[in-house]
Amino acid sequence: IFLASNWGGNRSESFNGPIWSISVEVLVYIIFFVISKNFKRQIFINIMIIISCIAMKSMNISMPILNCLTFFYAGGIVALIHKEFENKNFKKILIFIGFFAIFFEPILFFVNIFVEFKYFNYIFMLTYFPILVYIFSQNFNVRPSMQKFIEFLGNLTYASYLTHFPIQITLYLLLSYLKIPIPFYSPIFLFVFLALTFIISFFVYVYFEMPMQKKIRGG
Repeated sequence: IFLASNWGGNRSESFNGPIWSISVEVLVYIIFFVISKNFKRQIFINIMIIISCIAMKSMNISMPILNCLTFFYAGGIVALIHKEFENKNFKKILIFIGFFAIFFEPILFFVNIFVEFKYFNYIFMLTYFPILVYIFSQNFNVRPSMQKFIEFLGNLTYASYLTHFPIQITLYLLLSYLKIPIPFYSPIFLFVFLALTFIISFFVYVYFEMPMQKKIRGG
């Protein structure tokens, strides 16, 4: 609640700019809870919410929560489809269609450079990314060591999301104080920044996030 910086119509920046999405997600989780409690988990509900958000957006009602709700429930549709066709032969056809769309839609993206359809980027994201999520939500067989590594990186995503921006500010202040130009396009600088982010995220996850999760859950 104390991180709620973007509950209004306009996005305002804070010392941690990316936190705006977390503040919006809080509201979306509340809406999700209320709707799930009063309605069955039907794909129809997801579609109606998405259509309502798109309709409001078309009327020039611009609020971050509308975008968040739209893509949140688009992900919900992906989850429902994944569950519905998990053990059915039609699943292979869906995967084939998904792979076709993944390679075909970027072509439309470049075509739009010349056509300039107003809502193309929004429609592109609303179709392309859910398909991408569906494709990569399938079960892939990997070695146990690789699985542990992937899970390890997955556990660092939230911590890295919250820490990467303060790290950027710290580097900016440090280099400015030392009067050293920021090497934006240096691969080495990018590698150092990413390595520093994941190292700090590791300690945040192990010594703060996990203990707090266990404490909150009573484990």
